[in-house]
Amino acid sequence: MRENQVCLFGLSSAAAPQTKMCHCAANLYAPAADSDVVTIVHRSGLLQSELDELNRSISLAIAERFTPQRIRAQILANLDRWRAQGVWVTAFDEWRVIAEREDDARLYSAMVGGDQEAVRLRQSAPYVGLLSGEEVRVLRKSQQFDRTWR
Repeated sequence: MRENQVCLFGLSSAAAPQTKMCHCAANLYAPAADSDVVTIVHRSGLLQSELDELNRSISLAIAERFTPQRIRAQILANLDRWRAQGVWVTAFDEWRVIAEREDDARLYSAMVGGDQEAVRLRQSAPYVGLLSGEEVRVLRKSQQFDRTWR
């Protein structure tokens, strides 16, 4: 095990892949064998690309089912509650600007866009609570992500 790596599973290096904690503690970085390539694995067991796809699917379902006004109201309500609870990341500042400007194209771009900025913003999506837990489970299952999400 290299000095900058730690096994998050508490197992010996022979029993588990080498991993390194990322800045947000949500992902594990598992270096590929004999390579400098790093595969990002979310703590749920999904690859980062799978998690990104799932986040986009959830965002698309929300965009299809709710008006931009309802989405903005949910964003602002969540952000206000999270700030009061002392939970804040810089992406929330960006989401507040998006919600307050009432630019539907910008809102939808952040929610379902394929560019790196949209992917990054969806990792901190503040419109949670619009879909029920069951609706999210159905989306996960339809995307074949149910193997790791319970």
